[in-house]
Order: sequence, then C-alpha cells, then structure tokens
Amino acid sequence: MTGGWDGTARIWDIDGQLVGILTGHHRRINAIAIGSIGGQDVIVTGSEDGTARIWDIDGQLVGILTDHHRRINAIAIGGQDVIITGDADGTARIWKIDGQLVGILTDLHRRITAVTIGSLGGQDVIVTGDADGTARIWNIDGQPVRAPLTGHDGPILTAAVGSLSGQDVIITGSADGTARIWNIDGHPADTPVTGHHGRISALATGPLGGQDVIVTGDADGTVRIWKIDGQLVGILTDLHRRITAVTIGSLGGQDVIVTGSADGTARIWNIDGQLVGILTGHDRQISAVATGSLGGQDVIVTGSEDGTARIWSLDGRPLRAPLTGHYRRISALAIGSLGGQDVIVTGSADGSARIWDIDGHPADTPFTGHRGRITAVAIGPVGGQDVIVTGSEDATARIWDIDGRPVGTLTGHHRRINAIAIRSRGGQNAIVTAGADYTLRTWNQHWTETHCIPSISRVSAAVISGSLVYAAVGPALVAWRFP
Repeated sequence: MTGGWDGTARIWDIDGQLVGILTGHHRRINAIAIGSIGGQDVIVTGSEDGTARIWDIDGQLVGILTDHHRRINAIAIGGQDVIITGDADGTARIWKIDGQLVGILTDLHRRITAVTIGSLGGQDVIVTGDADGTARIWNIDGQPVRAPLTGHDGPILTAAVGSLSGQDVIITGSADGTARIWNIDGHPADTPVTGHHGRISALATGPLGGQDVIVTGDADGTVRIWKIDGQLVGILTDLHRRITAVTIGSLGGQDVIVTGSADGTARIWNIDGQLVGILTGHDRQISAVATGSLGGQDVIVTGSEDGTARIWSLDGRPLRAPLTGHYRRISALAIGSLGGQDVIVTGSADGSARIWDIDGHPADTPFTGHRGRITAVAIGPVGGQDVIVTGSEDATARIWDIDGRPVGTLTGHHRRINAIAIRSRGGQNAIVTAGADYTLRTWNQHWTETHCIPSISRVSAAVISGSLVYAAVGPALVAWRFP
C-alpha cells in the first residue's frame, strides 16, 4: 500500500504490479494501516482533508470517519477490533468498523504524530506520540493509564509496542535523533539509543576494511560509520562545519571515506577513522563528492557551490584545472563509464548536466530539459545501454544516452527527487529514486514504475547495498528491502 500527494492510495501485489487505486480523498494521504477487524481484512487511510476512510480488500469503500477537525497524521488498527486515528488538532479518536466513534483521547497539547496499539502486561493499550516529544499510554476505553513518557526533545515520529528479552516494552523514535525504550510502567531505559543530533545530510555505503558499511554525515558536523545491521562502529570527529557530502571508495588500494563540508574543504579518512588528507581550493561549500577511476588513475572529484568541480589525486593535489561551465552551483556528480570511456557527469542548480572526459574537457553542449535544478545524478547500464539518470527539483528523472540525448522521463514523484541509484536485480538493472514526496520508487528498463514505498518523512539521501535501500529520513537511517 502506498499513499500519495494526489489523494489516492494504491494497492500493489508482491511482484510490484498495481492492482487497485483507492480514490475519494481530496488532499494528500498521510497515514495508512492494514489490519483485521471483526474477522474482516480492511485498509484504513487518513488524509490532510480531515477524514479517514475504510476499504475492504477489494478496494471498495465501506466507511468514512468524519469527526476530525484537522488533518489525520497517524492510524492504527488492533486491540478490541478498533481503529485509532491521530489528528493535528492534538486529539486521537477510537472508532468501530461501522464508523461509530467510541472514544476521544483529549489530554494532549500538540498534534499527534504517531499512534500504535499493542499489549503491555496482558492489557491492550494505545500509545500516542505528539509534536512536543511526549508519548502517552491509554487503555482501550481512552483513559490514560500511566504518566506521560517524557524525555525526547523533538516530535515523536514513530512508536511501537513489542517484546525485548521477554519483557513488554514501548519504543519511541524522535526527530531529536534518538530512540527510547520504555518498560510497561512507562520508565525509560537508562540512556536513549543515540546517533545523530541533527538531520542526516549525506549518506554512502560500500566496503570498508573488508566489511560493508554505511556512512552518514550530519548537519552537526559529525560522520558516523555503521555496520549493515545498524551497529555503530566509528565516529569521525575532526570536523569544523556541517557535512554536505560523503562517499566511500578505494584509492591506491586503500579503502577510504571522503567527506565534503560547508567550510569548502574535503577530507580523506582511512579505515581507522584517521584524517589523512585535506583538499582545499573551493571558495564555497562542497555540495557533491565522488571517488573513482579516470584513465586508470584513482581520483577524487568534488563539486561546489562556487560552480566548479575539481579533480584531485590521492595525496590531495589538484590534477586538472577546475571544471567550469555551469553558471550556478554543482549540486550532483558521478564518475562512471559511458561507451567504454571514463567520464565525470555534473548536475547543476542551473538545470543542466554536463559530461567531462578524463582530461576535464566538457562535451560540446550541456544537456537540458529539466525545469528546475538538478539534484541527483547516476551513471550505469540499464536495458543493455549505458545511460545517465538525472533527478530534479521539477519532480522528474530523465534518462540520457551517452551522447546526452534524452531517451526517457520518469514521472510519478510529486516533489523534488533527492537521490538516484542504479541497482541490479535478477540480471536486470533498475533505477531507484528517492523524493521529497516521502516515497522511494523503482523503475524498470522500460522507464515504468515498478514499486513505490512510502516513508514517514522526507528522504534526503539514499544509497543501495544489494537488495537493501538505505535512506536518510530526518535524523534516522531507515532500510527497505526491495522484492
């Protein structure tokens, strides 16, 4: 199930084929829940239009819940066959499947941002999270049964009730960058599960010292290294300004991390987290960074808000004159192979993309067509041909051949595309796009959308590792497995 800004919800089978569209909402869908009530499987959608709608498994409308005064942000199904809806007006409501309102949770101060139903100590409970960082526990009749759970410094984005080591617990995740575990009495664990303190602004994945890792960069100026299972294994701290770009690569046979910063420098780190090089020369913040091979030589390429890209050696020396031609900042870049030739592709806030050869010479003309700045670039084979994929603020991705001619357009996102990657699946390469419309989407070699996965928040960066897509959602790192 996916919900969109266009007010529709879509039903997909396990092969990613569209099997139904639910229409009726007048504004975007913010929440979807699937569950069983009274032995009947149902779908419940909540919208900015202030209504929730109940659908059967065939997509037929069976009820509309209309008592909310503002947008619905969260939905849960469970307990004693009830539906819980959370509202931007700070209330949550309990409903029967026939649309009967049976309770209102009113001891709330700010908008509801998360809701779940579960069992604590054998008692069915509702847990709500709100924008002031407070979680609350209610019985199924809508009465508070514990003191509010406080400790988060930002809105609660998600909540769950479950069991850890045989103990019933509540887990909350917040925009403050932490997750907290609470026991059945509402008491927190000794310390929150911490990571980033601000929005994740850059993300990369790749092999580092013999193991696949994820590297995240933060607006707070730190870089964190994680195992694929989410275990934090390292923090890079010799940083001065917020991280704006990050990549993992192999330079001279050594695995390295390269970070770009708002202070206009890029830094090279070894697998032990030691700083081994600083690249200076850009006049403004670095907006993109990549590692790769050009003509058999390992290089680093940086793009900046000063409108230039630069090519660097392993020891931090500039190898070419700055790549100039864009009249606004470089917002995305990639190193790859097109038609057997190593190239750099840059995308700019001027709405154009350019191909550069290994000597830093541009192709004759930039390729244009986007109606907004280019926000993401990828190079790779799709459908038996090498292509360039560009994503833009205009909510489209465009496919270009090796000569810069347009060969396809991907439409479906409703807001700008923030990240693009090309992945291999079943011997076929597919394109993955991540957008500010709260979705991840995949596309086949015929430029047809095959999957759409909703997110809890705007996806600011995404990378692929095998069948997993890792996405930066606010201060959180979220993983999805594609079929």
